[in-house]
Amino acid sequence: MESAISGFVGVIIGALIAVFKEYYFQKKKDQKDARYLSALVSFELERYASLCADVVGDNGLCQGQPDERGYSRTQVNIPKFEPLLIKGEWTTLPTGLMYEILDLPHHAEVANSKIDSVFENDNPPDWSYGFEERQHQYANLGIKALMLSEKLKLQAGFPKRADNRWTPMNFMVERLSEIEKNRFEASQRAMSSY
Repeated sequence: MESAISGFVGVIIGALIAVFKEYYFQKKKDQKDARYLSALVSFELERYASLCADVVGDNGLCQGQPDERGYSRTQVNIPKFEPLLIKGEWTTLPTGLMYEILDLPHHAEVANSKIDSVFENDNPPDWSYGFEERQHQYANLGIKALMLSEKLKLQAGFPKRADNRWTPMNFMVERLSEIEKNRFEASQRAMSSY
């Protein structure tokens, strides 16, 4: 009887060790997969943000000049962020962060709708309100992308990059502040004219 009990306890301990071992190695693999995906996605987010900064710098002029007809025209194409093209084990990321990243293209669609609406109601040849809205929306998108990249890097334990003199974040924040200030001043002037 004692040998049967000893055998049974041995089987249980062996099974527990096997389950623990499998859990341990799966957890290690998930951590490795999450760090790899975090690196890929953070680089793509930073690339996207840099392209957003290019849009923010587009005022419709080519080397300070309108086109041959005197019209301002977009000089920089809008960037696309397509997270589902990034290969990796997405389920290894924290759910909330994964959702925010996968939701960024939706934010871009909403931004582009707002931009289109402003351009449709703007006046040629400079389309100043349209270009301002485009800069405003893409500054917000670029800042959001960089903040998501920072969250990913922090979650994965990656080191911070050394600060450079010029960064897309600084540029977009400054331009966004200018736009917000100009809009506030315009609204104050409009209110005082009543």
